[in-house]
Amino acid sequence: MNYLWPTPVLKDSIKDQNLLNDLVGELFALYDLQNPPSDILQDNIFESGSAIIERFKTEVVLPAFATFLKESFDLDLSNYPHSYLRGWVAGYSPGYFMINHNHSGSHMTGVFYLLVEDGKGGELTMEDPRVNANRGYLLEMMPKFKSNVYSPKSGEFAIFPSFLYHYVTPFQGQCRLAIPVDFNLADKE
Repeated sequence: MNYLWPTPVLKDSIKDQNLLNDLVGELFALYDLQNPPSDILQDNIFESGSAIIERFKTEVVLPAFATFLKESFDLDLSNYPHSYLRGWVAGYSPGYFMINHNHSGSHMTGVFYLLVEDGKGGELTMEDPRVNANRGYLLEMMPKFKSNVYSPKSGEFAIFPSFLYHYVTPFQGQCRLAIPVDFNLADKE
């Protein structure tokens, strides 16, 4: 039996708790988190000039994407020196949710969860990329096509191909802080 369309998803955690704490403090200092730079047309946090955000990028984000790229596609990130990262702040207040979407125009997407209140919603639901997996199948077959629900904890992250449709369930806690990141590979300018 061959399985023709596996979709790689890397789930891991930020190991440096001090960096995680510093990053949370930095985001609260730099941004109004009631109105964060989360729109696709707003600022890229990796261009903020913050030394802490730069550390997060070089010590956590880039190595995580390098691992995903190597393990999923057997490619070396160093072969793509003109790649572009774009990150923003998301999921910050009660009632936050995100409709089903993908990150077209990007190669890989990651969500880095900095603060999460357990059991308060805000789960990442990743849908089966086979578009017609919901049509006409017997109930006994449906478990093969069900969505994957990821309930992250503070300091965890998930990286996946940007074509993967996903959504965020409504968050009902007080504060949830995540940094979605789009990564575009380029070997030349």
